[in-house]
Amino acid sequence: AAEAAMTSLAIAIVNRNLPEMTDELAERIKGLGDALYVIENGSDSDKLSRHANIVFAESNGAAFAVNNAISRAMDDGHDLVWVNFNDAWFDDPEGYVDWSRRMFDENQSLALTTGYWQNVWNMQNTEGLSAPNAVSFFDPLSFMVSARAVRAASVLDQRLTPFWDSSNYTCHYNILGPAHAFYWLGYFMAANPRHMMVERNPYLGHDCEELSRKARGIGADEWKKVAGPSTIMRWMSEFYPELADISDMKLKRNCVIHDVCMLWQKSHLADVMRLLP
Repeated sequence: AAEAAMTSLAIAIVNRNLPEMTDELAERIKGLGDALYVIENGSDSDKLSRHANIVFAESNGAAFAVNNAISRAMDDGHDLVWVNFNDAWFDDPEGYVDWSRRMFDENQSLALTTGYWQNVWNMQNTEGLSAPNAVSFFDPLSFMVSARAVRAASVLDQRLTPFWDSSNYTCHYNILGPAHAFYWLGYFMAANPRHMMVERNPYLGHDCEELSRKARGIGADEWKKVAGPSTIMRWMSEFYPELADISDMKLKRNCVIHDVCMLWQKSHLADVMRLLP
């Protein structure tokens, strides 16, 4: 318990032109950590969160914003960083934080925990969890990462600055970079279906295209059908040049996931580590 109390947790939230959503999330979770960083990633001057304390007038992409938050938290001496996009929501954030802290205390090889939602892949390379499990890949909404693991991964792979490759502007599939580095180093990532999160989708109304352009810099339809897929293909081919000849983006992703799973099995951690309920 004394060791857990000494572990410092910073909370980060990334906003772009959705201040009400960000403010609601900040009020819900700000008391669960030792510091709060609210990053304005290209928001208009009249759409800043009232909690904003890091402001970039122009957006350099979600990966840049997350990297900046993690770097600042580590520079300020925090051991753990809980990163949230402003559309992430836990019914029981306290439970997720408590479980994650216990996990980090119990497992020195733990790099990261994430809240559970449908876009989480376990070590059997399938979607969905039935119990606490090591995970190979997830679409990031909210995750807590160890500063020690981030430093180690960024030394191993200097394209991680320090957590994600900032050249991937839309951030799709970006978690593959640190995930691969973590497992190569003998770390692992974990999720628990008891700690559910949901993606609050603000792009459902008649103004979804305009809102998407403000929050993402691009319309919702183009984001899903053009910018997202093209960015994934380009980034995957550059980050994993050995996969450049594969034309199916999900097959590219699955090749990396398979490699991550093999690293996990070879580490023998799967035989000895204990995931807390």
